[in-house]
Amino acid sequence: MYSSAVSNYIKYKIHSETPDNHHQDLDYLIDVEETLARTTSLPTHIVTPRDSTGLISGTTNQFSRNKRVGAHAIQLANYTCQIDSNHRLFISRKTKKNYVEAHHLIPIAYQAMFEHSIDTIENIVSLCPSCHRMVHFGLDTSRIELLEQLYNRFKNQLRLVGTPVKFKDLLELYGIDQTLY
Repeated sequence: MYSSAVSNYIKYKIHSETPDNHHQDLDYLIDVEETLARTTSLPTHIVTPRDSTGLISGTTNQFSRNKRVGAHAIQLANYTCQIDSNHRLFISRKTKKNYVEAHHLIPIAYQAMFEHSIDTIENIVSLCPSCHRMVHFGLDTSRIELLEQLYNRFKNQLRLVGTPVKFKDLLELYGIDQTLY
């Protein structure tokens, strides 16, 4: 997966982030929660590679995300934070369960780097809002700790669905200074 072209693509994506992307992320979180509120049964899940997700074009380019996949990942995590299951901040008024958010471990912005979809249950982790924000906005040393914990938990599943990634590459996708690791 890794090459100088990948490194340049990552730098481009990091520097081309727009506020719209963060608004779309929040819209996705809301959509996932609404889907959870309407879903009563636990999903059945078969681990297989899926076709790559579609690119949405407009003033910004983004890859589509399936809110049902995010909802299923949260259900399978039993509405707990996969960093620490004791992170219970509040009960959602829509789901009446512990509020958590769906987070793509391999950021969806990098879908073009992968042959198979990264919008899969195996790549979506359930995080409390605090851990979710730390992964995006915390100090790199804290982000490394969280990402390493999640990576070790999900790396085998990612490999099974055709999206293997090395930890050092994952850190680069997050724009984390490799010398800190």
